[in-house]
Amino acid sequence: MVSARQFSRLFTLVLAVALAVALLPAQPRAEAAIGGSIRYGETVTGQITATNYFEVWEFQGTRGDRVQILMEGDGYLDPYLGLLVEDTEAVVMEDDDSGGGSNAYIEATLPVTGAYVIVATRYGLENGTSVGAYRLTLQAVGAATNVNANAVSTAAGTSVTQPVELDTGIFYMGPVELGTPVMGSLDNRAFAHIYELQASAGTQIVMAMMADSSALDSYIYFTNENFDVLAEDNDSGAEVGIGQRDAFLTLTIPQTGTYYAVATRAGGAQGTTSGAYVLLLGVPDSDTSTATQPNTQPQQPAPQQAAATDLPPGVSYAGTIT
Repeated sequence: MVSARQFSRLFTLVLAVALAVALLPAQPRAEAAIGGSIRYGETVTGQITATNYFEVWEFQGTRGDRVQILMEGDGYLDPYLGLLVEDTEAVVMEDDDSGGGSNAYIEATLPVTGAYVIVATRYGLENGTSVGAYRLTLQAVGAATNVNANAVSTAAGTSVTQPVELDTGIFYMGPVELGTPVMGSLDNRAFAHIYELQASAGTQIVMAMMADSSALDSYIYFTNENFDVLAEDNDSGAEVGIGQRDAFLTLTIPQTGTYYAVATRAGGAQGTTSGAYVLLLGVPDSDTSTATQPNTQPQQPAPQQAAATDLPPGVSYAGTIT
């Protein structure tokens, strides 16, 4: 859930980008106040000051591209990153310190083809106090965990009695069922766990990953059998762990088949957090029942919900308010 403080920060970030993009035609792109352009595989540098608290870097991306963005401060600056679609100013992702120390890191799948802007700023934005130099690196990578889909398929085709290591630090854990929580633990030796799920077209899926009495910065992906990322999340969860960085997402299954849920940590192999987690995939509660006969008996309510009763004309009913 996004808090009021997070929403305010996000809104300010969007305004900052709108202002910067509006200035692009009027000033040379090389000017520090704007940043400039960046391409995959490049590293650029910039400076955040008391009067210039953000810089914007533009790049061209293709729908489905998997990108990694790292902003490293000089030790005085507390970096903060935002990734937005330039045309719509839609926020793809933002991050404070998933890059180790106070560095910011974003790993995301681009939703559309076109221009994107990276906002390099500081924690607190205009109300922040840190200043200093930074390095910004943009990389294009493979699938969510850099695992060949064939390797996952091969592991899934065997009878798994214990985790199968597909690549360094990445393990196939076997099938999981909707509504059945699974528990695991991540560290530098095992930073990603992959679970297999069979799902039918049109099914709405809820996926949550919570730190289990640990400071793990949870990160989740949901992919199809080709390992194309359909949805991902960093810290939209209920924030019940010690580090309060739980992940949560919802999506609708596009077609019947095999899917994979990936439980990992912010930064993946480059991440610095570790610890136990609980992963749950389920279907949202819904009332699909229809009444065929008048019902004068109260239904058992869920906690903190009102009881529902079909009351025919002329019939009295006594209840209790708690």
